[in-house]
Amino acid sequence: MSHPRPTRDRTRVRHGLTTIELLVVASIMLAIAGLAVPLLVDDGTTRAAAAATLLKDDLEQARHRTIADPRNPVRVRFDKDGRGWTLERRTDGTPLERHDGRPWIVRLERDDAFELDGVEVRRLGGLPTSTLEFDPRGVVIANEAPRFEIRADDTTVTLEIGLVTGLVRRIDS
Repeated sequence: MSHPRPTRDRTRVRHGLTTIELLVVASIMLAIAGLAVPLLVDDGTTRAAAAATLLKDDLEQARHRTIADPRNPVRVRFDKDGRGWTLERRTDGTPLERHDGRPWIVRLERDDAFELDGVEVRRLGGLPTSTLEFDPRGVVIANEAPRFEIRADDTTVTLEIGLVTGLVRRIDS
């Protein structure tokens, strides 16, 4: 005859978390923080940097195209409201065509640059802001090195074009 085995109470009372559980919770919290931190970065800083890069690239494009084809020089015409620019032929003022066939007109609140709403570009030094031109060697046509201030909210980025080299560089204060 078999005797019934005494039953053991296998339920444990747990107090706290195991090391593995703590590591899982910590890694989940770090992942969430990693996703949230970029959202907290100053939007003005990001927009000013993006607009500065866009302007720098377009200034370099005008310079390179003028060097490549000096009989059809390119100039950059800045909008009076500081919200955009156009790459155009110096001979007749018509905008260049982009690779997709659209005119090379940049407005900081429209089309490809719609996320740059509120960014303003201003030429420093009291110089006229309407146009910027390069000679056939790629040297900027100006009496002093052109500087541009790109502002978004409380963030300012400054670009300077070398008077002799024509190269565009970002100046960080």
